[in-house]
This record gives sequence, C-alpha cells and structure tokens, in this order.
Amino acid sequence: MTFDEKIEKADELLNELIKEVDEECYDDGDGYWMSEDTWCNRYLYYDKINKRAVNAAVKKFNTKMTGLTFYCVQYNRADEEPAEIGYELEDLN
Repeated sequence: MTFDEKIEKADELLNELIKEVDEECYDDGDGYWMSEDTWCNRYLYYDKINKRAVNAAVKKFNTKMTGLTFYCVQYNRADEEPAEIGYELEDLN
C-alpha cells in the first residue's frame, strides 16, 4: 500500500471514529505534514466534545493500522479552539 493510500484509509477511519462517537458536526479540518515522514489530519470543534467517549474510541481505533495514532485534545484556554480529534500517520517505509 502506498503512503497516499494509507492516508486515504486513515481519513476513512477518522470519519468512522467521529461517526461512532456522534461528533460529526466539526467546524473545520486540516491536514498537514508534521515532519518529513508524518502526516496529520484533524477536525476542529468550537464546542466541547464528549472526551470520554472519544478517548475510548481512540484506544479501539489505534489498533486498526500500523503507524497510525488517533488522538483527542480538549483545550481549556479561551484563545484556543475547544477541541480537536485527529490522527498522526507515520510513513514506516
């Protein structure tokens, strides 16, 4: 599987994860290179999310593909978006 195909699969899994935890109403999203061999994609939320449910799903989804790590962040500072759900995908080739 090429790295582009892995990104497509990771995007599909991210969409499955947010659907499973009923957090499909994200406000924004973006993908970017974190480093030369690590791609990140995330959805940003301006409202609070169910972090407990998302963290449980993250644990489950982190086992679905080698090199793929899902995460959830709930910010507390007023100058930051309240939450994001995303993944980091490392090119292991």
